[in-house]
Amino acid sequence: MKFWDVVKEVSAQPVRQEAGRLFVLGLAGDPETAVAARAEVLGLNATPAVAAEAAPYLFAASPPYSEEEEKRLRYVDLLVSFPGGPAITELRPADTIRVQRVEDLKQRVLEHRPDLRVSLARRLPGFRDRASELVIQDVSRVNAEFAAVAGISSAIPFLSPLFPAVAGADVLMLTKNQVFMILRLAAIYGYDLGLRARAKEIAGVVGSAFGWRTLARELSGVLPGAMGLPIRAAIAYSGTYAVGRAAQMVFDRGRRPTRAEMARIYEDASHLAREAAGRVLERVTGRKGAAQEPKSLPEPAVEPLPSEIPEAIPEPARSPVPGQED
Repeated sequence: MKFWDVVKEVSAQPVRQEAGRLFVLGLAGDPETAVAARAEVLGLNATPAVAAEAAPYLFAASPPYSEEEEKRLRYVDLLVSFPGGPAITELRPADTIRVQRVEDLKQRVLEHRPDLRVSLARRLPGFRDRASELVIQDVSRVNAEFAAVAGISSAIPFLSPLFPAVAGADVLMLTKNQVFMILRLAAIYGYDLGLRARAKEIAGVVGSAFGWRTLARELSGVLPGAMGLPIRAAIAYSGTYAVGRAAQMVFDRGRRPTRAEMARIYEDASHLAREAAGRVLERVTGRKGAAQEPKSLPEPAVEPLPSEIPEAIPEPARSPVPGQED
């Protein structure tokens, strides 16, 4: 099956559903903290227009609460209680978490409600950078695990009949996951989710996917048996992470990364991949430290985002109605 045949099979609808999930985030605590928390989730440079768009999804209050405020806090989807705010069980049935410091707010919320990561970040810009990082790391980890599993059939020949659907399918599955990652990043930054609208970003995956696969096979083929698995995992992680970070920059800043910025992305990807490879190998083989991941990873011969992508892209047209993107 050709690459674009695979891409055509990808539906943006699941990501649209993620991005269109309705929620209300509640913030409660002493007045100074509540104001700071609201500014944190809106983004430090939020304009009045951004605040107005976010208003249906965010409610902040400080004690003493009026009857109406207490009622609203009880029925938010997630209530973040700061010092001076309610106890965990005080405002049932709200799902309440206690957070001591405003700077911990985004991490705690995104960890507690991963199902809301995309919709939270789409509507509350302060969450965007951290939500994007978590999405990229999650997809990179999944691709690393799949690459390791896909390599088992070639590493252990007598197991090949047990993995007929996996052998040779790694690049297709990894690329599908990367396409979904790009769509989620587009959703986070408020862009249209249609495959046609995102074709230029997805085109970046075309060049990188096959380049990373070739590199992984060449390097893993040098080592016998299971010793090549951590290399496959590390390169799958690095390639996915680099594609994600480059796409994030396109959506966030409206331009492709410079060569110096891509060099830093590769460095970050390599560092994270070395840490991930050992964990993936342990999970896949059940053998801790069964093989050593490479100390360094070469940069691919292709750029994750080719010159087809424009130097700048327009700001997204935001819709006040959830889930109504074209």
